[in-house]
Amino acid sequence: MEGRSGGWIDINGENILGRKLVDKSTFKYGVTIPKGEAYKYLNAIDRQYLERDESEVVSIYVDGKEFKALFRNAKSETRDDTYQLLFRKEIKNYIIEKLPKSYKYIFKYNEDSNVEKPQEYIEFYRTDKLNTFRVELIIDDNYEFHEEENVVNEPLEENNKSLKEDFFEYIGTREESINRNYQKSYKIVLLIALLELSDFEGKAVYEDVCSYIKDMYIKRNKQGFPVETDDSEIQRNIDSLSLKIIRDTMNGNSYEVISRNGYILKEYVEEVEYLSFNKELWKELTEEDKEELIDILKYKLNRYYLEKGLGGDKSSKQHYLYNISPKNLKVWQCCLENECAAVSYIPNLDKTNVINQTLKTANEIKIGDKILAYAPPKQIVAVGEVIKEYYIEEDKNKFVYDGVDIDKEDGTRSFRQRIGVNWTNILSHPLYIEDFDTKIEQKSNVAKSIKAFSELTEKGFNNAEEIIKNILGFSSPKSSEVIEEIAAVKTEETDILESAISNKLSRLEEADFESKDIVDYIYKYIVAKGYEYSIDMIKNLYLSLKTKPFVILYGISGTGKSKLVELFAEAIGAIREDGTYNLIPVRPDWSDASELIGYRNIESKFQPGILTNIIKEAVKHKEIPYFVCLDEMNLARVEYYFSDILSIMETRDKKDEEVKTDKLIRSELFGGDLEAIKSFGDLYIPENLYIIGTVNMDETTFPFSKKVLDRANTIEFNEVNLDYNFDVEEEELPPKIYSNILLLSEYTKMAQCKEKKSTAKYVIEELKEINKILGKCDMQFAYRVRDEVVFYAIYAVHEEIMELDNALDYAIKQKILPRIGGSSEEIEKSLIQLFIYCSKIDKSIFASDYIDEDILKKMGRYLEEDKKKTEEGSEEKSKCKYPISSEKILKMLWRFNKDGFTTFW
Repeated sequence: MEGRSGGWIDINGENILGRKLVDKSTFKYGVTIPKGEAYKYLNAIDRQYLERDESEVVSIYVDGKEFKALFRNAKSETRDDTYQLLFRKEIKNYIIEKLPKSYKYIFKYNEDSNVEKPQEYIEFYRTDKLNTFRVELIIDDNYEFHEEENVVNEPLEENNKSLKEDFFEYIGTREESINRNYQKSYKIVLLIALLELSDFEGKAVYEDVCSYIKDMYIKRNKQGFPVETDDSEIQRNIDSLSLKIIRDTMNGNSYEVISRNGYILKEYVEEVEYLSFNKELWKELTEEDKEELIDILKYKLNRYYLEKGLGGDKSSKQHYLYNISPKNLKVWQCCLENECAAVSYIPNLDKTNVINQTLKTANEIKIGDKILAYAPPKQIVAVGEVIKEYYIEEDKNKFVYDGVDIDKEDGTRSFRQRIGVNWTNILSHPLYIEDFDTKIEQKSNVAKSIKAFSELTEKGFNNAEEIIKNILGFSSPKSSEVIEEIAAVKTEETDILESAISNKLSRLEEADFESKDIVDYIYKYIVAKGYEYSIDMIKNLYLSLKTKPFVILYGISGTGKSKLVELFAEAIGAIREDGTYNLIPVRPDWSDASELIGYRNIESKFQPGILTNIIKEAVKHKEIPYFVCLDEMNLARVEYYFSDILSIMETRDKKDEEVKTDKLIRSELFGGDLEAIKSFGDLYIPENLYIIGTVNMDETTFPFSKKVLDRANTIEFNEVNLDYNFDVEEEELPPKIYSNILLLSEYTKMAQCKEKKSTAKYVIEELKEINKILGKCDMQFAYRVRDEVVFYAIYAVHEEIMELDNALDYAIKQKILPRIGGSSEEIEKSLIQLFIYCSKIDKSIFASDYIDEDILKKMGRYLEEDKKKTEEGSEEKSKCKYPISSEKILKMLWRFNKDGFTTFW
């Protein structure tokens, strides 16, 4: 290698364009390309040359990260074509981070000749993409500083701090009138752009600053708002706004006034025009100062538009609901101390559509918008005004940790995602609003249940604000009226619900019904509503609920899982209006049972959860069934928020002719709340409560543990029939009201099945054979699964719902196969043996231990041919004993063949 002017080194290599010794210009501006090498860089942007002052935006990849830079011709009257790569703020900061030794030598040691210089280089490479370069930073790993005593630290001038204070005073506070310093928006946007784009020295290319300002104005114009008053050149030319107009406008009064005060200046570096902050001012400004200045300026820009009547007037402000995570009181304390609304969503852990929607809403919240702090299920806490748009908190001293979920990158949840909020009216404790959805009206009824931020109507926000102000002593006749009206509505609604339940109880169908006839009626009722589910699907759901009041419906999105639950419940009399059918959307941030069961608030008072309130009503009316649909229950980790409830369910037992569980709520959760102990202390899960969870199995959701799978029947929803029969006339059937006897479990223990022991023995013998196969891969099941499969089969046979083997087929698929998964050879062999057992296929097709695609296809053809025998009424009898389970096992084997592992889902 030979040295050249400018620190460039002659070097050969594949795709390499050049290597340069890192110097001051690298950190401050970028690099100037050697004259004889410029053609290589021009080829990379598919140009022969650039005109004087012409530039191209290019991409530079460093360590896989993309940065933008400007490739330009700095030709002038005093020099020929001179090509430069001008770095922007982001890449300059990254180079400083990666090459701290060179930076320290240049800027701290002032390139002292008595100090050895680090030998660090920057290399440029061509790529396959147009206008794209790759950069390698060569670090001098062996270099160490030994001359610390030679460093000369220049003392700061005494007036540095006063200059910073003067600058903040010049900008003004949020509360000061906008007319004091700003007759137009120009000075505000100029300072915002410079603060956003400045590099570590407080400099930014002036052309970039003007481009940033142009984009700000164009964005506002696209939103339908004027960007300035009618006498503004920028407003008059907004549809064809050019950088020249922006530059000319900024060069006028705005730049002159700010620079006259000594805060900013222009300078040229290698004939590139830069806008810079005063060096002494820039030294004094911390990163926090810069962020605060940007926030104040953006707030003032919004105030400017409001006071000038240029759109976005006060009536157009948006109103939002913020969930304060009452389970972690430190979060709300942090919000008050740091003037923010903090949330914690971890992309690697919480990747869901709900999170994307929430963060989308967060990014739409603007300065000046109003926020109501809300604590589930129906409590209001405070109101405030947005003073800073969505940001990520970088100061670790301001983080909040809950220690529940671990973030692979950040270590733990830290509630870094925030909106800046000035909380103005704050209650000392949350206020419960019974008729929340009516009085605190939202734009979406579901939003508050599934998102940290959601939109409120203006009326809803104003009602909440009036109530809070009244409590805090801001007397208002209107707020008193609102509170009285809420109390009246609460009493009225309670009376209406009780009246509806009483009316329902008086219209119960006779108890001497045949279950098979009712199942057939449910099927016809749903079909009459215009929905197509197979009769076997309805039978299966009925038997699953009767076996155990916890069922999971899983499959692809949009197959009608939630709708089936609602229609099934409706057919036998359970509806939303009287509270006997309830849909609870699961939120991705659920990390314990507090949303469902309850929690102690900041006053140590017990706040009942959604499910607790439903259970309390169900216990009062045991004659009729209550349904709860946990929608998208695996948006959060089921083991986190549902584990306690599952454990309580396992305590089900017949006591005094009633199926009961242990107490629902642990005594320590009540603390010293005697009223709560009286209301909820003896509460249990009653025999008339049925919980059905819906599950979308995709990459955005969490898998289930064996603890969950062992405790539920999992019904698959993946078969979609897109046909529609337009010729069938829909004739709706009236819903009937059946007592809980219809779904009531007769058995909770095997000993209770003595009268049906012949059926039970047959099922047990089948299960023992299956367990032998699964034992070879350590996937065998135990008594819980055995008992529930036996109960399912007994109900199916003795209520004449299904044939015994048909019932066993469903039970095997729903209770046993979901537990199987893995990548070991033993898993594959066990699945093959299980397929042979369930399908009764000839073992001779498995000539070796290796299963290839040809064998799998033969297995599939066997099932297809066997199915035709049953469908076409062939004289030749079907051989396959459990066809439904066999099909699922075959799918699991196909997946094992393709991916090297398999799972039920």
